[in-house]
Amino acid sequence: MSDMPADRELARPGGVVPRARSIDSRLSRTDVELARRETRRRRLAAFLFVAPLLVFLTFAFVAPIGTMLFRSVHNPVVANLVPDTLAALEAWDREQLPPEAARNQFAVDLKRLANDRLSGRLAEEINRQIPGTSSVVKSRPAPCGGPTMPNSPLAARRC
Repeated sequence: MSDMPADRELARPGGVVPRARSIDSRLSRTDVELARRETRRRRLAAFLFVAPLLVFLTFAFVAPIGTMLFRSVHNPVVANLVPDTLAALEAWDREQLPPEAARNQFAVDLKRLANDRLSGRLAEEINRQIPGTSSVVKSRPAPCGGPTMPNSPLAARRC
């Protein structure tokens, strides 16, 4: 085998197969550089054809999902509706009932929300955390002397 040329070293049962030479060894440096530039240019052209699709996917799918994830952890509705109550609750230790000042402030905020017709928004947010509480926030006690249930034990205590 030593008398065979270097390109005929591989043999097969059916005959001799010439060894594959690298393309770079047959091309000059200029040709190799031009081939690389052409490959780069074709890849860039292919990317530019796909770029509008990537922009569409970003705005149609990624942005709404990101917005939804952000809104799931950032919900300032309650903080915007009853800021004074939340400020009064900051000193609360959560071991006992909230302080009297915080409860009074919440009553004032509920009255203001009812007058501004915003109590429904607060009721929705609280109802998401504790189902069934929206009716408690939305309900208004009947004024003294107004229509009440005659057999209600709370009717005598309200006035």
